[in-house]
Amino acid sequence: IITISSFCKEQISEVYKVPAKRIGVVPCSWEHILAVGEDESLFEEYPTIQKGRYFFALGSLEERKNFKWIVGQAKRNPAETFVIAGGSVKNSSEKLDLSGIDNLVFVGYISDEQIKSLMKNCKAFLFPSTFEGFGIPPLEALAMGAPVISSGTASMPEVLGGSVHYTDPYSYDADLDALLKEPVSPASEALGRYSWERSARKLLRLIKLYQRDGK
Repeated sequence: IITISSFCKEQISEVYKVPAKRIGVVPCSWEHILAVGEDESLFEEYPTIQKGRYFFALGSLEERKNFKWIVGQAKRNPAETFVIAGGSVKNSSEKLDLSGIDNLVFVGYISDEQIKSLMKNCKAFLFPSTFEGFGIPPLEALAMGAPVISSGTASMPEVLGGSVHYTDPYSYDADLDALLKEPVSPASEALGRYSWERSARKLLRLIKLYQRDGK
């Protein structure tokens, strides 16, 4: 079995009773975003989204993505703008209570180029997910120079190390501005641990090892 993080390895071993020695770890990476262009059209389409003055989140509408935490933060910080991309506006509005929240903008499904532009120009990237096997978006945001506020659960500390600001995804009491003032390690410390080329080489080594031991 090959999985994407030590956290996943532990989960698989525990749940499926697979010996840890039979599980290999090959991490994901983030460099693909460097090859993507930029599209700033959303700044014209949504005048309330102003460069450097919004918190950005990206993901599906799965419960584990914990968008309700962002809704809670939007209610707590009416002077701040929050932007969520990845889910349709209609479905998002139905699943989340957005009544009376004028500072939260759903942009729905957008292109990679638009995502890159939003990451590059946000005040901070928010990743309050309660369960992730790896978590590529925070690394992409770090690569774009954005500060990241992430949950400290599941695989996030393993993947992101000390390069992000951690928060409790089950509490809405986080002071985002105070979090952003706390010192963190350079983004390069987290980014430097991952490379698609190194992951491919490791995957190949594990396959060859399996073939050898299986004979």
